[in-house]
Amino acid sequence: MLQEAPVNNRWRAIVLLTVITLVTLLISPVWCTDQLFTISLRLLKPTTMTEVHALSFPDANTGIEQDLVVPASSPNAGALEVAGSKNIGINSSVVENGIMIASPDTDTKITVDGFTLSSPPVMDDQGKATVKIGGTAHILADAQDGDYSGTATLRVVYL
Repeated sequence: MLQEAPVNNRWRAIVLLTVITLVTLLISPVWCTDQLFTISLRLLKPTTMTEVHALSFPDANTGIEQDLVVPASSPNAGALEVAGSKNIGINSSVVENGIMIASPDTDTKITVDGFTLSSPPVMDDQGKATVKIGGTAHILADAQDGDYSGTATLRVVYL
């Protein structure tokens, strides 16, 4: 019998504390406050892009391993006109890290990478921005003569 008494006392203590806690919660005042808040939404026009001119590397000779660099500030840089919502921030990027350009007359491919961009951070008050794109063409010494071309993807995202 002496061993059961401490167990019963523990259960009594637990029940008593539970009852006191519940009574305290039920009779004590609960303080709260309400505040209205504003909800807003701005729907933006989808962007459209038009290529103004291609990224164009200067002519180069075959038989020489060389890198041709066209900065985004160059007149030879690619240019795309972006149209969308006015006065909104944008972020521009080239999706691919690099591409291969090819000539229909040869099996040679030339790697173009190192894309650089010159882009305004905000669409103007007409909802337009011009994004300029530069890059680097890596020409191997065994590249064959010909006209090379390929495509890359420009992504413009509203901020």
